[in-house]
Amino acid sequence: SYSNFVGTHFWNIQESSFNYDGTEGEINHDILFREGLTPNGDVTFTPRLVFVDLKQNLGSLSSQGKLYSETNNVFEIPTWDKHCEVIASERNVRNEFIEDLYLEDESYRNNSDCCKAKDKEYKLDGQIDYWSDFKRLHYHPRSALTIDARDPLGGVDPKVSFNVEETVRFYAEECDTLQGFQFLCDASSCDLLSPTLEHLTQDYHGKSLHVYPVQPIHQRQSLSEIRTHDLSVLFSLSESIKNSSIVSPMSLNCDLFNKNNQKRDFPA
Repeated sequence: SYSNFVGTHFWNIQESSFNYDGTEGEINHDILFREGLTPNGDVTFTPRLVFVDLKQNLGSLSSQGKLYSETNNVFEIPTWDKHCEVIASERNVRNEFIEDLYLEDESYRNNSDCCKAKDKEYKLDGQIDYWSDFKRLHYHPRSALTIDARDPLGGVDPKVSFNVEETVRFYAEECDTLQGFQFLCDASSCDLLSPTLEHLTQDYHGKSLHVYPVQPIHQRQSLSEIRTHDLSVLFSLSESIKNSSIVSPMSLNCDLFNKNNQKRDFPA
């Protein structure tokens, strides 16, 4: 989804402000991040984040992440001694930026200096197909919630909403003083937005809830698609205003609807 592209930039910016020299910085990252331990005893620092997307939109990112994943291949476990045909989809190819991050992680795990981070300029124009193609952070396995397919009529499996609620509870219960929630979503994603906002307002009454509906550059569509899109945006905004503290729509278009395809100009 478009909101996951925007969200990836947000989390990359947070990571870029980390301070590794031991001095106290201006930003308290313990608010948006949590400390944890892998089964091997490695300390992790991952976002307090729940994201939802179609499984095919994850690209090279595993839904279980990399920090807590097991190294053993499940296909190597002997469960059947007869002929077995394995049908698997091809792995997404990692670009140079992501490959270097993986090598850096392996270097850290092996206490090696061969692949330490170096100043390097990456030219990723034309190489970004998924938001995971430019993410820097590792996510907790509970952060990723995937959908196999989206209902063409606009519905979402009720299990998805339930899983969102359970994962939010997982993060909320470990907070000492929960302040609130930031909700970044596609402006037309009313199918998942409405039940999630209702849950947050009911179970976490009194906590601030900031909703950021984001909208990509309009593509020329048929009249029926434009009408469906605009109705979805209207419903999403209505639900957001009703169930949140602040609603801040964001778009590079001059408006959230399909009145024109003009891109917003920013001062140089």
